Amino acid sequence: MTKSPTIKNCEAGDVFAYKIEQDEEYKGRYLLYIRCIVDEYEKEYQDESDDREDTLLTYRVKLTNDCKVPSSQKELDELPYIKLRYFTYERRHFPLSGKKTYEQLLEERKDIKFYPDEYGYLYCYITDIYKPKNIKKFEYLGNYNLKTPIKEYLPFTYMHVEMSSFKYIEENMLKYYRDFNLKQAYCYTKEGNKEIRENARRDVEFSLRLEKLMNSGKIKFDIRNRKLNYWSESLYGNDVAEDLRSDYKKFYNRSVKNGTSNQEMIDELIDYYEEYLEDPLDEPIFWMILANEQMKKKELTKEQKEKGLKAIEEDLENWKDEEVFNDRKAVLNKLKKKLETYECKE
Repeated sequence: MTKSPTIKNCEAGDVFAYKIEQDEEYKGRYLLYIRCIVDEYEKEYQDESDDREDTLLTYRVKLTNDCKVPSSQKELDELPYIKLRYFTYERRHFPLSGKKTYEQLLEERKDIKFYPDEYGYLYCYITDIYKPKNIKKFEYLGNYNLKTPIKEYLPFTYMHVEMSSFKYIEENMLKYYRDFNLKQAYCYTKEGNKEIRENARRDVEFSLRLEKLMNSGKIKFDIRNRKLNYWSESLYGNDVAEDLRSDYKKFYNRSVKNGTSNQEMIDELIDYYEEYLEDPLDEPIFWMILANEQMKKKELTKEQKEKGLKAIEEDLENWKDEEVFNDRKAVLNKLKKKLETYECKE
C-alpha cells in the first residue's frame, strides 16, 4: 500500500485540509493547503547553502465556504485563495539586487505584467511553511491541477514570500483573510492608503539615491541588506515594524471590544511575537514600535517607555556599521525625544 503524502513531503498539486477549531466565526470550516513549487525560489533557496538538504515548503491556501471538505476539482477551483501579503505598486521591483541598477531591473522585467487593485496594491498568495508541526492534523485530499490566482504577484526573491508559523496557523491565516480578502485592514482606509503609498514612494526615492551613491563609488553598500532586512532608515521601514503596526491596531481593537486591560493586550502581543523577541535584531524594533503605538493611543506605561528608550540604543548599535547610520540615528532621536517628554499613565 502506497503511503499518503504529508504536508512536509509532497508534490506540486497535492492538497491538504486543516480543520479550524479555535476561531468562533469560522469554526468547523477548512483551510486548504495546495503545494506549489516556484523553480526560481527553489534554486535561490538551495543556493543559500551548498549543503542544504531540506526543501522550501511553499503553498497557496484556500478557505472553504462551509464545514464540508471539497470532493472535486470544480469545488476546489471555486473557492477563494487567501491573499497572504500585499506590496505597493511602487515597490513592485523590490528588493533591489545590489548587482543591477534599477533601470536594468526595469528593462529585464519589462514583459512582466502587474495587476494593482484600486488601492495600488499587489497581492502574494504563496506562503513558506516554517518548521511544520502537528502534520497529522492535515488530511490529504489528493492531487489536483488547480487554477492559480489570476492577478498574482510573485516577489522576486523567496525571502519576501510570507512565512507561516504553525503555532498560530488559524489566527494568522484568518487574519490575512479578514485583512486582505475582506479588506478590513488599516491599509484600505483613506488615511492608511495615503500613508502607506506616500511611505512607499519615499522608500523608493531613498533606495534610488542610495543606488546613485553606490554607482558613483562614494559609498560601498549592499542594498540586499539581509542582516537588518530594511528598505529605508525610517521608523517603519522594515517588515517587523510594518507588521507590528498593523497587528497592534488589531489587538488594541479586540482588547477594547472584549474589555481586557492594556497589560493583557501587551502580553498577548508579546506571545504572538515570541520568535521575533528571540532575535537581537528584531527585538529592539518590537519594543520601539510598541512604545510608539502605545503613545499614539495614550496608553504608554512607564515600563514600556523604559523598554522603548533602551531599544533605541540597542537598535542604533545594530546600525553602527551601516552607511546610513546617521539617518537612522536622526529618525530614532525624534522618537527618543517624544518618549522622554511623554507623561505616562500611572
